Amino acid sequence: MAFSSHTIFFDLGNTLVSRIGDQHRLYRDAPETLKALYDRGYRMGVLSNLEGDITADDVYEFLKECGIASYIEYDLITISCALPGNIQKPDKRIFDLALKKSGLSKAGDESIFVTEEMEHILAARRYGWRAILKRNWGECRPEDGECVNSLSGLLKLL
Repeated sequence: MAFSSHTIFFDLGNTLVSRIGDQHRLYRDAPETLKALYDRGYRMGVLSNLEGDITADDVYEFLKECGIASYIEYDLITISCALPGNIQKPDKRIFDLALKKSGLSKAGDESIFVTEEMEHILAARRYGWRAILKRNWGECRPEDGECVNSLSGLLKLL
């Protein structure tokens, strides 16, 4: 594995896993994509809005059950419900916390955020992050900026 200071934060719901009612299923291309990014030296974490009493331990256990925990750094799990007041994206403070956890001194091309939520993409870009939209339905459009239709599409961008 090559060393990289680039850190990718993934949203969970509808980015790494699909949500159908109360069921969560890992996207089919997630394991191979995360492995390839890991092998390229990318550090990876989670940046997600979650409700209730969910902890980073719970998220990591879920990632283990999905078979992808070995690619995600536990210390890079940043979830809203673990913050006082459940500070959620698109609030800058949760992005700043993720950035601090990554050890990067400021947002830039080395701080990458992937989500299906355009509101969160636009916020991340305003804060200086490289933000990539994962469009689950329909084709990427010019106004999307960097965009993929699947996680494996990241391998062409990164």
